[in-house]
Amino acid sequence: MLAMEKNMRRQKGKMKLVKVNPAIKEIIRIAGFLQVMCIEE
Repeated sequence: MLAMEKNMRRQKGKMKLVKVNPAIKEIIRIAGFLQVMCIEE
């Protein structure tokens, strides 16, 4: 997912994660990826 996000940013796009499972969201947060990824409730 990080590689896709970087690729999209290079192309002036943005990836948005929607309706993420709370456990997965916590893993993303712990890994420090919330600064890179956009998660929408």
